Amino acid sequence: MALRRRSPPIERPPGPAAHRVSADTRVRIRRDPAGALEVSFLPAALSWLPIGWADYWVVDLDPDYRWAVVGGPSRGAMWVLARDRSLPPDILEGIKQRAKARGYVLDELILSPPQRDAMAATENASAADSTAGR
Repeated sequence: MALRRRSPPIERPPGPAAHRVSADTRVRIRRDPAGALEVSFLPAALSWLPIGWADYWVVDLDPDYRWAVVGGPSRGAMWVLARDRSLPPDILEGIKQRAKARGYVLDELILSPPQRDAMAATENASAADSTAGR
């Protein structure tokens, strides 16, 4: 089975490198192993080529489908995809712990700006609570 989707443009923050990016994406669902996908970002005119397909796995999934974690078999890349702009910090921490247990190295994990803001707000609230309790 193959899915084809034209992704919406990604807005970059204003500045000298500001630009819009979109991709013509096709996904094939593999039967084995469970959760395995093949993804291509090649233009449709080149989709017949046997090259240009990358393997990705769904490695973690929320029971209510609020978020999913997709990574490569080499464990060199990983993405947390969520329906909301940010995840509660405890949920993200659980995802990170399970990813580490699966062999993903998270030293260079990049958080989206909304997620960074949510984490900072939680840290600030914790600091304020500990100061107030003195």
